[in-house]
Amino acid sequence: MTALSKHPLYATWSAMQQRCNNTSHKAWATHGGKGIKVDTLWGCFGAFTMDMGARPAGYTLQRRDTAENYSRINCFWGPTTTQPRSDRWRAALTDKQVSHIRWLGAHACPKKKIATHFRVSPQTVYKICQHAHRAACQPLCPPESLINRLIHNNGAAF
Repeated sequence: MTALSKHPLYATWSAMQQRCNNTSHKAWATHGGKGIKVDTLWGCFGAFTMDMGARPAGYTLQRRDTAENYSRINCFWGPTTTQPRSDRWRAALTDKQVSHIRWLGAHACPKKKIATHFRVSPQTVYKICQHAHRAACQPLCPPESLINRLIHNNGAAF
């Protein structure tokens, strides 16, 4: 382990670089794959630390506009509670799929089954269902075919 990798901000800087530049990274599709880049100056760890300064405890690197690049102008340290977490699942799901997930979650369908069906993690299903609850969203009605599957499979959606 090098001295650089022991720096408190190194893991944050490295993860940002990986999300945007490594096509094998699990989050590349929602970052680099969508054209999100890291400012060329931030290719140097020192420039990143100079621009961002120390990270306060309980804070994370965030972008003001999640459709824009990582840069001094667009990034800030924000509390983990305000980090926009919807981008990840929004990138992979249509609004209709999100509505179906909310409806199924509201009707006690097991989150693991929902996740398998929509090819997302159970955590993603949980976040979608929680977001619907916090936003006081009414889950939309599912398509007739889904209702029929629920009825004909004794309440089992899948």
